[in-house]
Amino acid sequence: YGLYLGMLETIQRAIIPLIVPGNLKASGYGLYYLIVGIAYFIANALVGWLWDHYGYVVAFTYSIITTILALILLAIYYLYYKLE
Repeated sequence: YGLYLGMLETIQRAIIPLIVPGNLKASGYGLYYLIVGIAYFIANALVGWLWDHYGYVVAFTYSIITTILALILLAIYYLYYKLE
């Protein structure tokens, strides 16, 4: 988990200044981490609810399906912008 978090944090900190104007950099980081925090909270609450009500198999299946969907969408996004 530490390796994953180290890579993810580095990439996020490198990309945000490229997208946000210099005078709004702090606001850009704040908004980004607010959205990420809300998304983490909702995702963890949903997986916890699925685990409590339907068991660990459904929770892991949901996690696997959403991960595969995210990878497919990321590949489509990458191919779309790579071809432009």
